[in-house]
Amino acid sequence: MKLKKILCTAVSTVMIMSVSAISVNAAYDPYRDGTDITFYSTSDMLQYMTDNPTWSPSDAYTIAFGEPAANEPFVVDTDIDLSEYTSALAMRANVVVESGCTLDIRNSQLFIETSGLDLTNNGTIYCKQIYSYGPTAENSQIITNNGKMYFTKFDSESEYDNYAITYENNENEFELCNNGMIFLNGYNLIKQGAGTVKLGSGTGIILTTDGKLTYSNSYHDGEIFEHGNVPLESGINVWQGQIGNIGTYVTEETEKGNSDITMNGSAISAPTYTVTIPKTVSFGTQQKTAASNIVVTPATISASGVSNLFANQQKLVVTVESKNNFVVTDNILTSSNVPYDFYTSYDDKTKLGTDKTVLTMVGTSTADKDLSATKECTLALDTKDISKAGNFSDTMTFTIALESVGD
Repeated sequence: MKLKKILCTAVSTVMIMSVSAISVNAAYDPYRDGTDITFYSTSDMLQYMTDNPTWSPSDAYTIAFGEPAANEPFVVDTDIDLSEYTSALAMRANVVVESGCTLDIRNSQLFIETSGLDLTNNGTIYCKQIYSYGPTAENSQIITNNGKMYFTKFDSESEYDNYAITYENNENEFELCNNGMIFLNGYNLIKQGAGTVKLGSGTGIILTTDGKLTYSNSYHDGEIFEHGNVPLESGINVWQGQIGNIGTYVTEETEKGNSDITMNGSAISAPTYTVTIPKTVSFGTQQKTAASNIVVTPATISASGVSNLFANQQKLVVTVESKNNFVVTDNILTSSNVPYDFYTSYDDKTKLGTDKTVLTMVGTSTADKDLSATKECTLALDTKDISKAGNFSDTMTFTIALESVGD
């Protein structure tokens, strides 16, 4: 069982003979149309992922955000990690990413499926490209960036794939209003057909690998803009803000006394990880014994692809709790409960501590990418504690958290 970043808890079942029946509330069922799967809110999406912990979007799906007929926007009000998803993510309503929240679709294209829809980013967006059919005669279209937008690079020879934002048609005004930061890692900016494009009145910065910005449409085919050399002609209002080099830009500001202090700092990616826990831990079928007889069974917890902990001054912590306080029970007689011990190291006879921590990982300045760790834990019970026949079970809940290194 694998845990994505947006899923912070999962459960393992412990049993002696068989797993007890478990009743659950009706799971959230998203709207489907063929291979499309549409979520109307972030809470719906997270609920679906919680109900289906093994579900992982693939090329077989087109994930869509928003109800087409809805008047309300699709609001990203928590972090959404779809970094492993490679198909297009379709916008079917206006989308707003709230401040402090991240929409990570770094291996996907954000497809504005319906003309006239607007995208507003107040947080952080990672994506390969934004693609739209473009505004119609009845609807203009605007992308407003007040936060950070990172465009990763397509591995493609297509001309259109060399542009961060691509519009198929343009029958009305399209505007990119950037008050934040846009990172074009090896990209040009916009590829667009005939019509009016307005690069906005925003005063943010666009960062490129060479400090230059390339824009292309029927009026300016592949023209390169540099700060201080931005032409205004043919009804095109081009970028009014700054153009900088992606490797040297200064972003962080701090204050001491009556002096203003600025500091140069490169962008820091958020921590990523995958934690795997056992789906079921079984003691098998056991007989009561008169003398003490310890039976053990393994429970392996592992973490892989752990990155950017040191850069964010955080550590990855996995803890475990037991529904029945580490006893298996048949839920009939308390006197028939059978206790078991959770060992983080059975060879050293080290039991789970009071903080319930199973695994802790930190990065270093020289090792902070794709780290991995495995914890071979052991569950043990004494068969002399068995008092009756029956089906006994317990549920362990593992919690994954990112904590400050100083905690």
